[in-house]
Amino acid sequence: MNSKTPEERIAKRAEDFALRKERFKIVGWCAAAIYDKDCYVNKTKGSVCHESLVAESDGNGGYYLRAWMSPTNPLDHLKLPAEDDKYFHCVMWFGLYGKSGERNDDLMVQLVHTATSELGKFHDENATSRKSMNSTVKATANFIKDPHNRLLDAKVEIIDRKFENKVTHVEVHMTKEIFDEWYQAYDDRTQIGESDKDDAKKDKKDE
Repeated sequence: MNSKTPEERIAKRAEDFALRKERFKIVGWCAAAIYDKDCYVNKTKGSVCHESLVAESDGNGGYYLRAWMSPTNPLDHLKLPAEDDKYFHCVMWFGLYGKSGERNDDLMVQLVHTATSELGKFHDENATSRKSMNSTVKATANFIKDPHNRLLDAKVEIIDRKFENKVTHVEVHMTKEIFDEWYQAYDDRTQIGESDKDDAKKDKKDE
């Protein structure tokens, strides 16, 4: 019999939640791709790239989510076409699996689709040199309220290599407010999953 009062049980749940959050580590993946105007991924080489995700604290309870891409890898690189009807998109998700289509429940952020013709322009005011630039874009966080009106700041680093614009780095800033809301939803899903497992074990034992 549980002798704890309702207040004690609430306090214990809050304590357990704080401990899980303190121990939580962001390990994940990033997938970037070039899409056509009909929302299909380009089939040409240099249209899809998968890389591991690195999370660094911003010092205020939020995180910078970063992924680096090789411009010299002959098979796994991302090239920005100059056509007006091509779009750059990128998703970042938490977990150990390297395929975003199987990890929709763990999505963290995704960049707003941006025309490659705009993203790849080398404007003098943005470029550190004529060979590289950082392009500022926006991203949305998953599993938060009203995400499209609470956009996150993101950057895409591009280099000009042999007359082709290639993506080398993607960064999204997940503020403390956004991360806390995302983590609450993540923790809720995790606890529901654990509860379902416990129920399944109990049913199997009772059979």
